[in-house]
Amino acid sequence: MINCKICGSTVPDSEAVCLTCGTPAGTPNVRSADRPEELQALEERYRAAYETARDGNYLSILEEFDKALKQTHAVINVDVEFLHFFTRNARNLYTTYERAVEGQMRKPALLEFDQKRRAVGGGLFGSYAREISYAALSLDGSGPQSYGSYAMKLRDIAIRNRATVLENNSYDFVQKNDLKPGKNPPLGYVASWDNRHKLAVAKLGEFLTPTTTVDDFPKLLLSSAGSRATDEFIEVLIYGTFDFNAIESVKGSSTIGSRDDRDLLRMVKQHLSRAGKEWIEG
Repeated sequence: MINCKICGSTVPDSEAVCLTCGTPAGTPNVRSADRPEELQALEERYRAAYETARDGNYLSILEEFDKALKQTHAVINVDVEFLHFFTRNARNLYTTYERAVEGQMRKPALLEFDQKRRAVGGGLFGSYAREISYAALSLDGSGPQSYGSYAMKLRDIAIRNRATVLENNSYDFVQKNDLKPGKNPPLGYVASWDNRHKLAVAKLGEFLTPTTTVDDFPKLLLSSAGSRATDEFIEVLIYGTFDFNAIESVKGSSTIGSRDDRDLLRMVKQHLSRAGKEWIEG
């Protein structure tokens, strides 16, 4: 926990503001990722990746990869129905699963999946799990197709002060590390937005070779063949909601889906164009 800079009261790890005077304290996920022990563990993994690259004679490739990773962005894949809903009115908000269920805006998932989602969120974030929106880290604006055919690219300014990155998607991370109740996650596998390149280098540096090219970087960072069971990406964890103005562009195909889907997509493109946002065919 930290002390409020204004009134000196203790701010709980799960809170974004001082509960005494209301002064912003930074989002809990970012404060957690910036703890000294997390930063040290991440730095050790990052430096180890560079040592391995030096020994493997692909240091220059790793340096190019590292440079590219500093330009990554968060993408959220959705279906055309949600895309149409979200873009048609500037007052609409993107909300989390937990918030949507609590507000009776959607039905819960089947009990098995609802339990898993809440167990994973609660295990990683405790009581602020309901504030976390999930995205994927991307180099080319593409995202995991298993979550929807259209990738919304978020503006850096909209998330950089409240986003962190996790080595895998949350569910896989909990499974791989056998994070039962009471067991802490391993250190060095989460990072603040400004350190996202270090986490990606630590995770993926070993998969580079002397023959890797810049064109290989996007699929190395994010691999998706349409199945959540095989998707592999670094997850972006965003505290809080956002509106249409947080979107920079949308990427997807204009030719897939039914006639009704294509009609919705034509309206989406009109909404994007009016708002000065880019449609990227892909």
